[in-house]
Amino acid sequence: MKKKALACLLILTTALLPLRVAHAGMIATAQSADRSTIASFLSRDEVRSELLALGADPSTVEKRVASLTDAEAAALAERIRTAPAGGNAGPGLVLFLLVVLAGFLFCAATVGLKERPSLCFFPTRD
Repeated sequence: MKKKALACLLILTTALLPLRVAHAGMIATAQSADRSTIASFLSRDEVRSELLALGADPSTVEKRVASLTDAEAAALAERIRTAPAGGNAGPGLVLFLLVVLAGFLFCAATVGLKERPSLCFFPTRD
């Protein structure tokens, strides 16, 4: 009899254990993460100053962002996440390559001279 009562007590406590431990909480959805990404991007000072320079009112932009559908917000958040951090480096890279090419051509043109400019890295032929 004691064994049966002990077994019933163990079954009852085991069955009720998950009910006491269960905890419900708020789970963040992808939509809320996308909207928070957009909101944090729009709250940056340089973004606000650029919006003002383009003639857009930041409060109007925030209202328009709030009216985006979930798919539009996800697409905008993805574009924000994948945007290059330093902007477009195309013109700077082209300028750098032109300077290197001009230096190379300058040094190549002075190969036959006995006294070469110190900028040239090619060895002289003695």
